[in-house]
Amino acid sequence: MATAVAPTDPIVGPLRNVRDHVPTDLWAKQVSLLMHDYPYDSVMAARVLGQGYAYLLTAMAHRGEQLSLGPSSLVDIGVHTIILDTVAYAELCRPHNDGQFLHHVPAVKFSSPAAHAAVMAAASTLEVADTATLDREEDLPVPAGLLVLPEPVVLANRVGSLSDVAAYGWSGVQMHNGWPPVPGGRPGVRVVSFMDRDGPVQPAQWRTLVKLARTSGTPLPRLVPDGIDGMVGNRLLSDLSVEQLHDRSREIEQIQLAMRANARSLRPVSDEGEWSGGIVEDLTQDFTRRYIFAFWRLASHRAR
Repeated sequence: MATAVAPTDPIVGPLRNVRDHVPTDLWAKQVSLLMHDYPYDSVMAARVLGQGYAYLLTAMAHRGEQLSLGPSSLVDIGVHTIILDTVAYAELCRPHNDGQFLHHVPAVKFSSPAAHAAVMAAASTLEVADTATLDREEDLPVPAGLLVLPEPVVLANRVGSLSDVAAYGWSGVQMHNGWPPVPGGRPGVRVVSFMDRDGPVQPAQWRTLVKLARTSGTPLPRLVPDGIDGMVGNRLLSDLSVEQLHDRSREIEQIQLAMRANARSLRPVSDEGEWSGGIVEDLTQDFTRRYIFAFWRLASHRAR
């Protein structure tokens, strides 16, 4: 009886089919997610996902060899789709990476105090509609990245709750919830806010959670995801004049303030936390968009 032998490359050795390492139902689910989030048909989604798995399996096979492997921006989309499904990703790492998570680190930028002050100043001059002039291809310094602030920024939201922001992460995404709707969605950017586990805002319930996580042997990471914003990235409002952008911002602000009034009447919230520094009043909850937009624009301007 003949035995099938996997083809072999003279450099990398036996060639593998990534589908042999991914359950059929998981593959179908992740292909569907890519088709939902990006303007891909099933063939393109499968190619991007397959290359994402190929990159991760290769990185696991050569871990510790200091090869400085990194995916392209297109393959990185597949990688993020895979690793965000943490349970399934852990199952992939178990046989291929000795049971340890293969951590995927995007481009990390640390903001200096002077740069942070410049971004804060620029953000204070922006209105929310200004951020809808974003050009994802031109304004982002890298397609996906993490910006770590030199100190947490403490925000008070529309109902008075305090939170601190220690970092922002971003990656490209296709947005389907805009108005008016566009077939296939609009190019956009997903922005994730991270709080500091040991930051200045430490309510009693949070301290209890941190302690329980530590005593259980699964301590929380220093940067903890705290919120997600979606920003359009196709210069949606770039044709408007400064006055028109201002008017659009006022319309959005009035909606947010109405929501604030309603939320406060339903559930008054006290300022709970341990913090004696300055607080950014984020009543219309657009600080994240204004800050990260200002950072991107300043970073892209310096790069030119």
